Amino acid sequence: YRGMPDYYMTALYGLFNRHEGGVTFTFARGGHPFPIVYRRETDSVEYVKAGGNLLGWNENNTFGETSVELKRGDRVFLYTDGIPETINEEREMLDSDGGNFLNLFRDPDHCAIGGKLDSVIETVTRFRKDAPLVDDIILIGIEVQ
Repeated sequence: YRGMPDYYMTALYGLFNRHEGGVTFTFARGGHPFPIVYRRETDSVEYVKAGGNLLGWNENNTFGETSVELKRGDRVFLYTDGIPETINEEREMLDSDGGNFLNLFRDPDHCAIGGKLDSVIETVTRFRKDAPLVDDIILIGIEVQ
């Protein structure tokens, strides 16, 4: 905090705990974008909302834990804010209404996780067209087996 007074960063620290009946994903969030959970059984997607200030925002940050239960075929997606905040040549933001970005993670065709990750990045690239990248883009997907 004192070493970088004009800077901050985000972080998310999570653990997957396998148990009979599924997996529990428990995480603490330091200002990082909310994880997205895809539920295979219902082809639904949701943000897992949790508190947590940016790292470096203030000296006395505390971070609570949030847990979500997952079943076989469910997925967790972690990403940097450069993806939903991608801007195209018309100066429109990909996630301008809050729903477009989330819907990228639906998977009614049950494609492989690698294919879904590629699909999301391809959609972001098509949306951006020739506009310059202004932020990093990182996307990680984890599927419960």
